[in-house]
Amino acid sequence: AREVPVLYHIMGAISFVNDVPKVIEPVYVAQWATCWIMMRREKRDRKHFKRMRFPPFDDEEPPLDYTDHILDVEPGEVIRMDL
Repeated sequence: AREVPVLYHIMGAISFVNDVPKVIEPVYVAQWATCWIMMRREKRDRKHFKRMRFPPFDDEEPPLDYTDHILDVEPGEVIRMDL
């Protein structure tokens, strides 16, 4: 694991990772392919994924503040691939 610079949206709606991969292209493609396969399996099994409600925000409801509601939440269980 390593730390990378991340830009968070003020409402927590989206995050941008500001990092350039420093691996050779075949390894990079293999890593993304593995990630894609695992995410597809997780989506199929629905352990960590939840369907979004649309509209995500009610017109009468004020948007949530990232620092008040999301910043202190612990991340969920990690997705691991047995190699």
